[in-house]
Order: sequence, then C-alpha cells, then structure tokens
Amino acid sequence: MSDLFKPCLVCGELSKESRCSEHRIVKTSNRVVKTDSTRWKKLSAKLRKLQPWCTECGATNDLCADHIIPVSERPELVYATENIQILCRRCNGRKSGSPPSEAQRAEVEQRLKNRRKPRCI
Repeated sequence: MSDLFKPCLVCGELSKESRCSEHRIVKTSNRVVKTDSTRWKKLSAKLRKLQPWCTECGATNDLCADHIIPVSERPELVYATENIQILCRRCNGRKSGSPPSEAQRAEVEQRLKNRRKPRCI
C-alpha cells in the first residue's frame, strides 16, 4: 500500500483515497434502482444519442445518464427524463455523493411542472 496522497475529487484536500473523509461516498446495500435493467439501459442509450456530449465539460466520449436529484431521495423520478442529465464518467465521478444545488432542484421541479399532460379522450 502506498503512502502517497492524492487530491480529493470534490474539494482537492489531500487524502489516501480518491475522496477525503468529508466527501467519501457511503455505499448502501439496498439500492433503489438497478441501472442494469433493460428499461434503464434503453433510456440511457436514447438520451445519450439525443445529447452526445457532457453537460458539464462538453466531452463526447465515455458518457452516462445521471440522476440530478438522487433516486434515493425521489425514487418516483427514476425514469423521468426531466431529472436526468448526460455527464462524462469523469464529471459524474466528481459529482457522485454531492447533493444537487437548490437551483438544480428548482430546475428539475420546473421541468416536471411543465411536462406535457396526457390528453383525456
């Protein structure tokens, strides 16, 4: 094991791990959504085809679909496109474990509010 320190992916503080103790991701065994489901894979592929660049940095390779508001907080939004953004793995890794800002939450809520309602026949 190496005694080398590396900067935390979130704040830059030196740590033996890729994240400092404050930003370490706590893993839970009961995940709400399985991203290996066929439905999720199809939705992710469709969204990455519609937007083939990272929302944060503009990268065009190694993209993934990411929930803005975590599914652990709002499981009903797991397949809501209004709550999904396209990020490269690097940006997604930096974001993971960090809560969305109030502005991001408000934007998702506004998109949900503006969602087209199905017409009744």
